Amino acid sequence: MSDTAVESGRPETDLPSDIGADEGGQETPEAAPSRSREMWRDWRPSVLTGFWTWIAGLAAYAMCTFVAWLPTPGNEPTFYTVWEAWHGWDTDWYTIIADLGYHWDGRGPAFFPLYPMLIRITNPILPGSSFHAGVILSALAGLIAMIMMHRLTATFLGDAVAKRATFYLLAWPTGFFLVIAYNESLLVALALSSLYLMHRGKWAGAAILAAFASATRTGGVLLMVPFVLEYLRQHQWSPRKIRLDALWVLVAPLGLVIYMVYLWRSFGDPLAFQHAQSGWFRYGAKPPWTTMQYAWNIVDERWPSLATESARNVIAIALVAGSALLLTLAVAGRWRLRPEMLYLTAFSAVTVLLPLCSPVQLNQPPLPGFWRYLLEAPVLFIMLAQFGRNFAFDRVYTFVVISVQGIMVTTFLHEAFVA
Repeated sequence: MSDTAVESGRPETDLPSDIGADEGGQETPEAAPSRSREMWRDWRPSVLTGFWTWIAGLAAYAMCTFVAWLPTPGNEPTFYTVWEAWHGWDTDWYTIIADLGYHWDGRGPAFFPLYPMLIRITNPILPGSSFHAGVILSALAGLIAMIMMHRLTATFLGDAVAKRATFYLLAWPTGFFLVIAYNESLLVALALSSLYLMHRGKWAGAAILAAFASATRTGGVLLMVPFVLEYLRQHQWSPRKIRLDALWVLVAPLGLVIYMVYLWRSFGDPLAFQHAQSGWFRYGAKPPWTTMQYAWNIVDERWPSLATESARNVIAIALVAGSALLLTLAVAGRWRLRPEMLYLTAFSAVTVLLPLCSPVQLNQPPLPGFWRYLLEAPVLFIMLAQFGRNFAFDRVYTFVVISVQGIMVTTFLHEAFVA
């Protein structure tokens, strides 16, 4: 993409319209290969960065999987049992839904359908069980997420920042959820792809991908927010310049709508996905400040204890504060992002806000999965990647998050809750 396009914030184009055309405006036989070469030249850095980051992650997780068994003397794991150690927590729900459907347990509708549906479709053609199909699907979606993270960031801030943002995303303490049998990588891949197409002005494609994201998890519906903002920005914030293609935004929540119709016909309750959350002690929306107050009260009551519940709340409070700081710096101060990246900041902000409004409401940490949900907020990693221009910050961040991720991987493999 040209520097002029980046500076102006206009959507980049593949090629000038006259390249590969004869005087009559017809495409010449040489045009298609030329366009392919141009496209590969643009995408090559993203594909290579995403691929090698992904390969490095897979190698690290394979090593951690076997090393995690060393502290358990007397245990003689086999390749099969070590592999199966990743089969736990939400993975159980996705694979059972893929095999048996939603009627086997009343809490099942809390898990959106696209990911288990893909497992069910691909299981007959992939080796192993539905669990193995889920791992393969998630790992491939993680690869796409890595590629799109680089591509989206490089569009605005160049290759160096994009490489760090891609690596920082996977290196985050819960980055391993992007390659295991959870729907995290599918949601991130769909969201980043949709956001990229929004910047390109490809509204139909962006909306269709957003619809798939809304069938993956509730957070996919939030893509309507950046869609509206970026559409208005590209049309100079003028209501007079809005065209019929703006209606594509109505397609974005279609995945959720179709799921609600299914739940209504199958269970007589279109909101069964929300009501099923009570199985995890979530009983409806709460103001975000109420969630933070609840987390702080648990810490205050048990101080100076750093038992599991207190530690989780301390970490959650720190993560919320850090996320708020990064989002603020994204729009104000010397580190603020380019104006045309406002839609990315808005999406990241509502993504962070969503779990704050749906806390666990029992005597437990109210934000148990917050580490994981931050993977869906790209601006957080883009901001960290900007700070990574400083050598000291880059080394400290890398060492800390990879060390913590190693601990969390080991914890997960020993069947303890992580996020």
